Amino acid sequence: MKDRLPGYLRKKLYLLDPDFEVLKIVKNRYPRIAFQIRIKDGVFLVKALQGRIPWIRASRHFRFHKERFIYKQLGGVEFHFFRHPSLYHVGNSYFITEFIPSDTGIKKDLAYYESAIIGIAEFNTSDFPYERHGCIGWVWEKLNRLKFAKSAKTLRTLCTGFFVKRKLPGRVFLKSLAFWKQSMAKTRRLKSPIIVHRDIFHGNILRPPNKKVVFIDFEKMGLEKRWFFIDALRLTQAEPLFFKEASDADENNETYGFPRFYATVLVKYWKFILERRPDIDGGDDHFRRQLRFSLLDWTLHKLVKEKHGREVNAMLVTFIDSVILGRHEEFEQWFRNLPHPDA
Repeated sequence: MKDRLPGYLRKKLYLLDPDFEVLKIVKNRYPRIAFQIRIKDGVFLVKALQGRIPWIRASRHFRFHKERFIYKQLGGVEFHFFRHPSLYHVGNSYFITEFIPSDTGIKKDLAYYESAIIGIAEFNTSDFPYERHGCIGWVWEKLNRLKFAKSAKTLRTLCTGFFVKRKLPGRVFLKSLAFWKQSMAKTRRLKSPIIVHRDIFHGNILRPPNKKVVFIDFEKMGLEKRWFFIDALRLTQAEPLFFKEASDADENNETYGFPRFYATVLVKYWKFILERRPDIDGGDDHFRRQLRFSLLDWTLHKLVKEKHGREVNAMLVTFIDSVILGRHEEFEQWFRNLPHPDA
């Protein structure tokens, strides 16, 4: 498989170990390539650029340089709970990190979720040096704040769902728009931003045999000054994701197929955030507003960006209308019915 690598990269790897072996091509989407190698020091993961022309697939070029920059800086940040692959070697158009095998057979139990949520909370509130260094990918992130910021992205998805995809009824669209405006007015911007991963899902959370959770893939990492439940909400998605349908539900279950999250883990995340960031409003209203806004963004993404049948789309619209934007009692009833990781 060596012949599938860029010529410059083969030369660089040869200098590290003339007998290097390519074990597996993990991803090959121009202009980026990722693969596992075995060299004298062990097994590693290599990420590299195949093309040097930045205006071809420019966003992928910028994300590569941002992730390369992030890995270089993470080594200088002290973490107690957050774990990430260590950087082994870096060049202008490639970087090499340790390869961490994940035990896919281990059950996602309470220990998994607590380890992951405390780790991501520490990462979110870390002293990452985002202002002290220059990087073309990081500059690109700052110049595209209107694209990447959660408030702008939620509004964009909302408008797309109504004007383009026609998946939102007019009444729910107007109700969602009013909620967006109200939330923006009531939630103040933080002077010091929260660092967010933005790409939390099962493939980017590894659990090696030692059972210590490790996070990978930082190309979408960015800054948020209002809505910081982004990572926590994705991490705490319950399995299975949806409650039973109403016909199969118990008499007391009035959630009717709505999405499920692990509420106790979300609360643990909130408490840990407040311990590390006393400048954040710790009131219950703020907690609920953070959660509702992130739920609106999450549900709109499911509805607008993903393909589902009519029944699932109708359920998502109902969830927005009756729970996220509904009365306080409706939201609290849904929240009380959320499961525990060991349930």
